[in-house]
Amino acid sequence: METSIFEDAVKAYAKHCERYGYIFSQPNEQLSMVGRKYVHLENTNGKLAKYEIATKKIITNDRKQA
Repeated sequence: METSIFEDAVKAYAKHCERYGYIFSQPNEQLSMVGRKYVHLENTNGKLAKYEIATKKIITNDRKQA
């Protein structure tokens, strides 16, 4: 059974939270946005993270991007 891009993003976000000791907050599919390059994960508390589809990596607000 194939998973959606949103589900892949949520799984990657859960693993990211576990790896870095963050508290996982469940993203809401209706509040999140799936684009061509990124999935922007959000819930009622606001933005959670950005998932880069091509690399399957999570980008959070706490990391500065070069």
